[in-house]
Amino acid sequence: MLIKVTGVTIENVVKGKARYSVAKVSYLFTDQPRTQNIMSFVNPGIYKQVSEWENNLPSGDVSVTLTKNSAGYNEWAAIEILDGTSTGGSTPTPATGVTKVVGSNYETKEERAFRQVLIVRQSCLAQAIASQGEEAKNRSIEAILETARQFEEWVFRKD
Repeated sequence: MLIKVTGVTIENVVKGKARYSVAKVSYLFTDQPRTQNIMSFVNPGIYKQVSEWENNLPSGDVSVTLTKNSAGYNEWAAIEILDGTSTGGSTPTPATGVTKVVGSNYETKEERAFRQVLIVRQSCLAQAIASQGEEAKNRSIEAILETARQFEEWVFRKD
């Protein structure tokens, strides 16, 4: 589809621990004003291209290739800025970073186990510091790490 971009605003979103950006693209399609939200984590390649338009809108028409996402909504899969003389017959090139999950992206058993070890280590380190109270400021890092290692060994003991 051919569009004329009329504006782009970038909004940074914080929801709990999640942080991402949304590029709100205002455009004209068949002289009708429309808006498309491009999420930074959904399609980073398209987001990067569109975010560059915030201060420098494309002067010509933009060719957009649409796809349907898993929820059935239109999603921009590729964009190409056309110069003023183009008829729009060129094929858009997909943006770099277009993501498509092939196979499973779940953690393996080994990755989950390693993550649990890291969580325990982090907790043991925090407890080693907390157990020292105000004295932790005067102790060496090695001494605090040794206390954390002792806590970790106790957690992973095989009694």
